[in-house]
Amino acid sequence: MAMARRQALMWPALVLVLAVAAMVAFGQRNARLARVDAPAPGFTLPDLEGRPVSLDQFRGKVVFINFWASWCDPCKAETPALEAFHRRYGDQVVLLGVNQREPLHLIRRYQQEYGISYRILWDANGQVAKRYGLKALPESWFIDSQGVARVYWVGPMTFQDMVAALAKVRAAEASAAAGSGWTPQPREAPPASPLTPER
Repeated sequence: MAMARRQALMWPALVLVLAVAAMVAFGQRNARLARVDAPAPGFTLPDLEGRPVSLDQFRGKVVFINFWASWCDPCKAETPALEAFHRRYGDQVVLLGVNQREPLHLIRRYQQEYGISYRILWDANGQVAKRYGLKALPESWFIDSQGVARVYWVGPMTFQDMVAALAKVRAAEASAAAGSGWTPQPREAPPASPLTPER
């Protein structure tokens, strides 16, 4: 009888311990995901020549991260605007095109076909996409010069959208410097492509 009583008391304690452990694990997992107005998750990925490129190496500059794939029609529509933005603002903003899980020969062909001059990085196993909570393609993040994620955008951006996002980043930096706590307001974006190609 004493043994049955001890077991009856142990089950709620065990359930409580497991629940707390699950909440801690869930919180740690979510803490690593990118969020607006929080430090952007760091990463290092190879460029198309195999050289490692780290987000941290651009501290002090605004970084524009664009997740894309060559099979994604909205990505194709967005690419000329990305190139135009890079040519116009490349001295102020580091644009990183992060390809999702495609073979290098397809990425290089796409780069040549679209005349891309900004940096392309290869997320071969999708680990960076996971840290940024990728839901669809294309998706974009603007990171301020202090490494804080300031703008998140799902779907293709126009050149004007990119310029407006840069203005929001600059305003957030000025506001953070002044200590006013400005928060960017979300905006509805055009539809994006699912993460896998249609077959």
